[in-house]
Amino acid sequence: MSNLRSISSSVNPSVEDSPPPSSIIMGGGNLTPNISTCNNLDTLHFGLYVLWPDNIKLFDILDDKRYEARGNGFKNVPLSIEGIATQFNVYPQGKKGGYAYHIENGDLHLFFSVRKPDHTPNVFIEIGSVSLWTLGATELIKRIHKFIEHFGGIVRGSTVNRVDLCADFIGFDIEYLPFDFRHWICRGNKGTFNFEHLRYTGVNYGSKKSPLLLKIYDKVCELREKKDTVKQVVFAERWGQDNYDDNAVTRVEFLIRRDKLKDFKIRTLEDLAQKLASLWSYCTQEWCRVSNHVVNRNNTEKAEIHPFWKFVQSINWQGIKDLSR
Repeated sequence: MSNLRSISSSVNPSVEDSPPPSSIIMGGGNLTPNISTCNNLDTLHFGLYVLWPDNIKLFDILDDKRYEARGNGFKNVPLSIEGIATQFNVYPQGKKGGYAYHIENGDLHLFFSVRKPDHTPNVFIEIGSVSLWTLGATELIKRIHKFIEHFGGIVRGSTVNRVDLCADFIGFDIEYLPFDFRHWICRGNKGTFNFEHLRYTGVNYGSKKSPLLLKIYDKVCELREKKDTVKQVVFAERWGQDNYDDNAVTRVEFLIRRDKLKDFKIRTLEDLAQKLASLWSYCTQEWCRVSNHVVNRNNTEKAEIHPFWKFVQSINWQGIKDLSR
């Protein structure tokens, strides 16, 4: 069985646990906010190689439910399985890549293929932020394994396709970042500064299809605009607040796809668990840096790192920090 070493979210109640510079200099003034942090996986996509018994009942159940959904105006239909506490919805269609069946519970999506687990995973899983921030990756993967075992399946291996690493800085207003590309040292070929009503709300580096993408944004603004009350409650709790908008929150998030993960020899869930710290170190120290001043492009190594970015670099993740690629 493929087991993921514990990946738990980290919540730092004060800057003392992960000390930033004592004074953050921005816009010509000094700012010394009481910043707290929490970091976690925000998205996780992976495949499993599952050996199913010859007389598997799961596909018969999903077949019946899939046709029921198609006869119901192509609307999802509920699925309850005896012995499984989690309730699912069954989609009328599957997913590209030969996955005929699709079931979901919230932002946890499972896709099943009837093929043998040879060179391509026959079970694919996509986990979103609410599930990851409430239950955690380790617990979710345990539950997925139990579901598979319930129908006699045996997990023979795993492969990671995408992981999003993020850190939230509670009490830090994104407007204090230098919104000037001359301060940024980034390997992403494309970048944008986002604003709304003359207020900066985010920075993106990399394209939507890039193997590595950086997003820094006003998390409170995003939650407000999307009007997702579930996420508002979840993050208010994770941030230790009564309401999600009690304080400014700046999120730093790296989307890392399979091609970039391979550079770190990350193929399995076990590999990922061991190398989270190394990924974050690479993303914040090699792939992207923010300078306190306009960068001399002829000598970027001597650029003075912005105090906030030093804070970003100091976020703790499990695993080995310094790995050769």
